[in-house]
Amino acid sequence: MDVVSLVRAGQFILTDSAVETRVAHEFGLKVDPQIGAARLVQDPAEEAVLRRIYGGCLEVARTAGLPAIIGTPTFRAGPDRLENETAMRWLNGAAVALHQDIRRRSHAFIAGVIGPRHDAYQPERAPNSAEARRYHAAQCEALARAGADLLFAATFPAFQEARGAAWAMAGTTLPYVVSFVLRGDGRLLDGTALYDAVARIDEEVSPRPAWFSASCVHPAIIAEALASSNASGVAGQRLLEARVNASRLAPEALAKLDHLDSEDPETLADATFSLYTRFGLRVLGGCCGTDDRHLRALARRMAATVPK
Repeated sequence: MDVVSLVRAGQFILTDSAVETRVAHEFGLKVDPQIGAARLVQDPAEEAVLRRIYGGCLEVARTAGLPAIIGTPTFRAGPDRLENETAMRWLNGAAVALHQDIRRRSHAFIAGVIGPRHDAYQPERAPNSAEARRYHAAQCEALARAGADLLFAATFPAFQEARGAAWAMAGTTLPYVVSFVLRGDGRLLDGTALYDAVARIDEEVSPRPAWFSASCVHPAIIAEALASSNASGVAGQRLLEARVNASRLAPEALAKLDHLDSEDPETLADATFSLYTRFGLRVLGGCCGTDDRHLRALARRMAATVPK
């Protein structure tokens, strides 16, 4: 089955863990301030670190008998961050090619990842929808042409830019997912209610997203958000995915840390898996502060449960 069919059929899917926090804190490599972990794609020696991170996710998924989604390290590889469009297209294409090689003999799908134009924790800097559509279109096209299986707009803090990114992704032939940073009151960081953001993108963008996601916050915050009136009717219906932080800190505090703040794997796995038992989310994985240990603990719970 293709990835959308699997999700619609109720299958659990494991996603990868953190990339940039692991590159910096676990492997001791520099995260480029402009293009982030995408820099490692340009260096054959350091590319081995990406192979280790993504390969570890796939090994966890294979052991648990789960399909997986691995996202390209292109969160910061948009047009503003590279010297020209040729360089941008090359880097995004090279990242997809790397993933195609890593996933050989694995039941895995490649998500071509785009990030917000500016800071994921600063919604006031986000472009409007028309500007965002123009900005993100080139990277979406590059990832699609390179052979990604789906597109993933990761950690968008503001509705306007998320809608523009959805328009850009919809312009390709690929299924796509929009992922929001949420607060516990069920709102995006710009104050837009999650329910309203999902409903408007579904209504205004065609084809609509395959599903929606919450990312880059602790699962307890996601659970609080999904239990609020601002998420009524969305959880388990259109919002089906969570990529969780291992820290309970708020986004603003987490952004200022110079070290990892990481909950132990079993505790985090319990909190993450509760997003399925309580709300029906079934595409689950990690974000900042997570590693193979967190994925392994989560995958054991997913493998031991028959989806409803």
